[in-house]
Amino acid sequence: MASSSRYFCDVCNLKLISDKAMEEHLKGKKHQKVEEVTKMRQNQAEKSIFVGNLVKSMSEIEITDYFMKVGSVEKVIMDKEKHQYAIVEFESKELVQQALASKKHTIGGRKVNVKQREWKPYSKPKPPHKHPSAKSTPRGNADDAVIESIAAVDSVAEQMHGLLARLQLSPEDVSLRYLICRLLQSVFQEFMPHVSIAPYGSSVNSYGVKGCDLDLNLTIDSRSLMYQFSTPLAEDETLEKIDKTNLKEFNEGQMLDLTEDGDSATMEMICKIIRQLVPGMKNVRGIPLARKPVVKFCHSQSGLMCDISINNRLALRNTELVSFYGKLHPVVRPLVFTIRQWAKVKQIAGNVGAGPKLTNYALTLLIITYLQMEEVKVLPSVDELEAANENGEQIIDGWNCSFSLDVDVLKSVPKKQSIENLLIGFYKFYAMVDFSSNVICPRKGQIVPVHIFQKEASGLTNEFKFGSLNVQDPLELSHNVAGNVNEKTTKRLSGEIKVAQVVCQSKKFSKHDSEKRSWGLMLLLKEGAGGPLRTDVVGCLEVAFHDCSFSEGFRKKWEGNSDGAHNDWSHQMVAFFKMVLHDVLKFDCHVVSPLQKENTTLESSDSKDKHHSMEEMDINRSRAALKRDLEDDSPLPTKKIKIDKEIDNEVDCEKGWRDSETSFTSDPGCSSEVSSISPDGNDNHAADMDVQSTTSSAISLPGEHLLTCSCKVKFPVWIGRRKLRRILMKLPEFKSNILALESAVTSKVIKEQDLMGDVKFTSGSMGVQLHLRKVLENGDCRLMLQMVPVTEEAECKSFFHFFENFFSKLLSNHVFQ
Repeated sequence: MASSSRYFCDVCNLKLISDKAMEEHLKGKKHQKVEEVTKMRQNQAEKSIFVGNLVKSMSEIEITDYFMKVGSVEKVIMDKEKHQYAIVEFESKELVQQALASKKHTIGGRKVNVKQREWKPYSKPKPPHKHPSAKSTPRGNADDAVIESIAAVDSVAEQMHGLLARLQLSPEDVSLRYLICRLLQSVFQEFMPHVSIAPYGSSVNSYGVKGCDLDLNLTIDSRSLMYQFSTPLAEDETLEKIDKTNLKEFNEGQMLDLTEDGDSATMEMICKIIRQLVPGMKNVRGIPLARKPVVKFCHSQSGLMCDISINNRLALRNTELVSFYGKLHPVVRPLVFTIRQWAKVKQIAGNVGAGPKLTNYALTLLIITYLQMEEVKVLPSVDELEAANENGEQIIDGWNCSFSLDVDVLKSVPKKQSIENLLIGFYKFYAMVDFSSNVICPRKGQIVPVHIFQKEASGLTNEFKFGSLNVQDPLELSHNVAGNVNEKTTKRLSGEIKVAQVVCQSKKFSKHDSEKRSWGLMLLLKEGAGGPLRTDVVGCLEVAFHDCSFSEGFRKKWEGNSDGAHNDWSHQMVAFFKMVLHDVLKFDCHVVSPLQKENTTLESSDSKDKHHSMEEMDINRSRAALKRDLEDDSPLPTKKIKIDKEIDNEVDCEKGWRDSETSFTSDPGCSSEVSSISPDGNDNHAADMDVQSTTSSAISLPGEHLLTCSCKVKFPVWIGRRKLRRILMKLPEFKSNILALESAVTSKVIKEQDLMGDVKFTSGSMGVQLHLRKVLENGDCRLMLQMVPVTEEAECKSFFHFFENFFSKLLSNHVFQ
C-alpha cells in the first residue's frame, strides 16, 4: 500500500491512503464544497487591499468614501476589537492595482499603510495548545503542587500533616480577614456604637483552606456577646481609612430601619452603607430570600468573597464548637483536611453557591460523628459536652447551646488512635451506612435509623426535612445540613467511599515505594503517576427473563421448572450475546480468564509491575461495581432493556474507529465454557468482578458470573448504519432476517470507512471489557451486562449509547427455542 504522503488533498488539507480513496474524495460533496469556498475566498482576496495603522476615531464610512475615489467599493471589513486595520474589497482586481499604485494614503490627516490582501488556503483549525501547567485534571484532581508536596515523605500520617500545612490558612490570611472585619465594624459603629462584626465558620474554626470565603456576622447589640473570635476594637489607622464625606447622606431615621429580621429593607440598608462608606468593596448585593439572609460583596484588593448575616448567634456558637473539636485531639484537623480534599477531587463536596454537593460543613459533621462513635471515641458527643457543663444554661434562638468547651472538665479521655487507621476507618465505617434510611447525629454521636429519629424528633418546633442524605445540625436540631444533596450525589458519595475503602486497604496505600510510584494519599487525590486507572464503567444493561419471547417448545420443555428455564435462557443469552458482537458487529473478542484479565487492563513490564497490577485491578473492579448508576457525565445509569418491537432509534457517533473481521476465540488454556466449577463447588470466575478484600460482599455486583470477555474494534461500525440499512433492506434475502441484514450493514460500513481512510482514533482501536452476570431475585431472573472501558472512556461511552438500543432491537426479534 502506498504511503499516506502520496495521497494528499491540498484543498481540504487531508491525507488519504490510496488512489481509489483519493478518487472517491475528489468526487465527494465535501471536497467540492470546500473547493468552491476556496475559489470564492481567493477571488475576494485578489479584489481586496489591507489598510493598516488606523485609529478608533476612523469610521467605516470615512474609509469607504476615501477609496471610492479609486473606484467602486464592494464592502469594508473593520477590525472590531482594536480598530487597527480594515479590509477593503473593490469591484474588480484592476482597482486594487490602482489603489496600490499610489504609495501614500492619508485618511483624516493620518497616514495609513496599504498593501495587497494576502490569501491563505483553507486548513483545518488546530486544537488550542494548552500549557502543561494549565492542563485541566479529570474530575477535579488535586493541584500537582499539592501532590508533589506529599510525595516525598515516608508515611501516610506525614502526608496528611503535609496536606494540612499546604492547604490551611496562614496567619497572614487570618489577619487579612480580621482587617476586613475591623474596617466594616469601624463604619457601622459610626451609627450603632454597640455593633460588632465578627468572622465565623472556616475563616476562624481552624478548618479553612486558602481562598475560602469570609463569613461575617453583624450583631446589632454585642454588649452581652461572649464570642471567642470577636473582632478586636477598631484601631485608629483603620478609622482614618473611612471616607466620612458620604456620612451626610445617612441620618438617624435611616439607621432605625436596621432591624434583626434581615428583611429586604435591612439588607438594602447594609448594602448601601458598604457601597458608599467602606473603601475597597465591590459587587455588593443582598440575598434576602436565602434561608439565612445575607449581603454578599468582594474585597477588591484580595479578591476575597464575603457574606454578612445579621445576629446569627447560632453560627457563632457552632464555630466555637467545631473549633473546640479541632483542638481536642491532634488527629482531627489533618483528618478533616484530607477527607475534604478527597471529596473535592471526587466532586461530591464543596459547593460554590447553591448546588447538590455536600457543603464542607456537612462533610465535617460526618467526620466528627464518626470520631464520636463508641468504637472510635476520639471526640465526645455534644450531649456529653452538655452534661459536663458547669456554667449555667445558654439558649440561643430557642435551642439549647449549654455545653462545656473546657477540656479539663471532660470525664472521658480520647482513645489513642493512629491517624492512618482513622482515615481507613472512616471509609470502612460509612461504607456500611445506608444514608437514606439513617440520620447522622453529632448531637448524640450516633447513626440513628429514620423511624426512631422521627419518634424522638416529634417535639421539635420545626419539622426536620428528610432527604437522600440526612445530617442533623448539632445545635439547630430541626435543620438537615445535607438537605440540598440529591439522590444522585448521595449514590456517588456512597460509591466513592467504598472505592476509597478498597484503596486504603491495599498494600500499595500504606507502603512508600522507592521508585516514586503512586502510594498513600496520592491514590486518593490523584489517579496515579503511571497513568489514569480505569475507574468507571460506561454502562450496565439489564435484560429480564419475563420480557423475552419464547417458543411453545421452550415453554413446554420447562413447564413447572423455573430453575431449568432460567438456566437454559441464560445459556442461550450468552450465545446470543457472543453472536451479536462477533457475527453481527464484527468485533474481535476473546474470553478472559481471571489471570489473563489483569493483563488486559494494566500492562506490566516486570514482575514488580505485575504485583502492583493485582491491587490496581482490585481498585478498578470495586469502582466499576459501584459506579454503574451514579452520574450522567461519567458512568451511565443502569438501563433495564424493555423489549419493544418498534425500537428503531440509533445513536450515530462522530468519533471514528476501526474493526477487524477476526473470529471469536478463547485464549489458549482458557475454557470455552462460560463458567467453570472448581472441585470445592465454587465458581472460579465469580471473583472476576468481586473485590478481594474483607468487604467484598458489600461492594460486589450481585449474582452469578457467566462471562467476561475482552472486545476490540478498529472501525466505528455504528456510524452511518441507517442509510446503508435502508438500501440493503430492499433486497429479498434481508427482508425477513434482521441478523443477516445488520451483519451485511456492518460489512458495508467497514468497507466504506476503510476506503475513505480518514477515521482516526486515540489508541488505534476501541477496547471494552464486558461482564455478564445472572441475578435471581424473588423468583425472577435477569442478566446484567456491564461494560468497562479499556481505551478512551468517551469512545466506549459512544459505543454503549448505540449498543443499548441496537441490542434491544435485535433481542425483540429473537425467539428463544
